[in-house]
Parts: sequence; structure tokens; C-alpha cells
Amino acid sequence: MTGYTKNREDAGSEGTSFSFSNMSGSDFWKTEPTNLKQLVRFKITLTPGTGVSGPDGVCYRFLPPTWYDKAV
Repeated sequence: MTGYTKNREDAGSEGTSFSFSNMSGSDFWKTEPTNLKQLVRFKITLTPGTGVSGPDGVCYRFLPPTWYDKAV
């Protein structure tokens, strides 16, 4: 999974990339990016499983952004 960030006025479709890392021993991925810009885009690449049926589905969840009146 890769994330991209850019400002509206920046040319191109990708912008600056940032990566996610797999949390050891789990199926969860995380990142703590800094310097995010106005727009954020995610690219999720699925790799088929080795079993007979492969992956049965995918579930991805993103928490809504949290806005603060003051820096904490």
C-alpha cells in the first residue's frame, strides 16, 4: 500500500509518495506520515493467495480526518 500527497495546484497525478509498513504478526498496515499536503490518494495492490480460491475479499477502512481548533 502506498500513499501520495500533493497540493491542488501541483501538476501530475501522484505527488510525493509515502509507504505503509505491516505491523508484525498481523494483517494490519500503518504509517505515520509527516508534511501531508491538501490532497491524499491511496494505491492498494492486492497479491493473490496461494490457496485454491485465492483471496476471498478485501476490507479497508480509513478513519475520518480530525480537525483541531488549536495545535495540540
